[in-house]
Amino acid sequence: MFISELAPKLKKEIGDHAKSIMDSLCQNTKHQRFKIRKLSIRAIGDISKTDHAAPLLKDILVQLKPVLNDIIPDVRKELYLVVKDWLESFDVESLKLFESDLALLLLAGLGDENEEIAKLCVKALEEHGSKVQASSNAKVDPHSFDEKFKRKISEQS
Repeated sequence: MFISELAPKLKKEIGDHAKSIMDSLCQNTKHQRFKIRKLSIRAIGDISKTDHAAPLLKDILVQLKPVLNDIIPDVRKELYLVVKDWLESFDVESLKLFESDLALLLLAGLGDENEEIAKLCVKALEEHGSKVQASSNAKVDPHSFDEKFKRKISEQS
């Protein structure tokens, strides 16, 4: 697709117009032809990595939620591939704005009727979890939560 090839080359120029372009592409996710829907999702993924586009994703994700129920598995798979790509490519500060929304989309994919999509979502969540865990400097004692939980229960009794 032309915009997918152009976006990485013109990051700054497209970034200023990202909202209007992504809004138009979101409208295409309702198109009659599945190839148009699929390519539109891929283009949204590519444009979102341009300058000034990351903060817009919170709004764009709301418009992309109906794609989770698309009748064509390839269209749903494309959305999950884009979400996986976002989790891998955004810096930590940008990711904080919408990480929970992306995780929820992937969790929804775990129950997808297409086994390939469910496996893709599991893999994406595991990779992101490993990445977050590796980047975390603080070591958490898994037993500390258990002790706090037991104390809270005993206090309520």
